[in-house]
Amino acid sequence: MAKLSIEDLIDQFVEDLDFDTLIVWADILDVEHDESQWLDDMWPDLEGELREKVGDAMAQVGRHKE
Repeated sequence: MAKLSIEDLIDQFVEDLDFDTLIVWADILDVEHDESQWLDDMWPDLEGELREKVGDAMAQVGRHKE
């Protein structure tokens, strides 16, 4: 088994989240999302973008800016 990086683990975690839990994580991490847009045809694209943004925010937790 190949060694996974933290980014790989975050990606896997975010992809495994159901949509409602993804929204909770977005709120916790202050990731902007407009729930009014979830009703249109762009829903799959918007969900994918939100998963990416939540993963990026998770990757930043604990990193210090110098």
